Amino acid sequence: MLRRFWEWIGHLSTLAWVWSLGGSFAVTFLGSVLANLDASQQILVGLSAFFLILAGIGTWSKQSSQSTGTLTLPKPTSPQPPTSLPAPRVDVSVAGKKADRVFVGKGVTLKYLRSLRQGQTHIQYQAALAPFIGKWMRLDGDVGHVADWSGVFTHVVVTTGEGERISCFFSDEEVVDQLRVLALGDPIVVVGQIGASSGEFIVLNDCELIEGS
Repeated sequence: MLRRFWEWIGHLSTLAWVWSLGGSFAVTFLGSVLANLDASQQILVGLSAFFLILAGIGTWSKQSSQSTGTLTLPKPTSPQPPTSLPAPRVDVSVAGKKADRVFVGKGVTLKYLRSLRQGQTHIQYQAALAPFIGKWMRLDGDVGHVADWSGVFTHVVVTTGEGERISCFFSDEEVVDQLRVLALGDPIVVVGQIGASSGEFIVLNDCELIEGS
């Protein structure tokens, strides 16, 4: 009996392999196997074949689901606000005009600049003044002369406490009204850019009035 059982198992293994091939060959082979068995053996083989088929179907279904998988679409992401806003653009074309000014030291007075002329030729004096030309100077003094607006500038002569006189040129027409009401001897405070007329006579250009003067 045990020997016959293992023979059945061999037949079933062969049957399973043949069944995987499918088609009419499997049906013909199964019929030939069952024809050599009695009724009880045919029932046993039939039940075993049925369970093997179910197991094969289960295995195939599991593999098919694993290979097919599920298509998962990425979740749409909403745009995130920027973590920081760009710095505002600042136009420094006007503000930079005053920021770029370089002022001479307090020891560089009008009297000092003119003292550089002593013992020097005209060309030597020009070379001595060169480091100061284009720099800015604050000047305290009294009004010695005020000319009217020329269409380009207003000429004001200022006398310093050292007795030095210097020509100051105001190119801003808006200060003309303030200059017109000044009297001789009135105190005045001026900021201007050092220049040299004819390369020798010191002047202040682009002058501005300081508040409170």
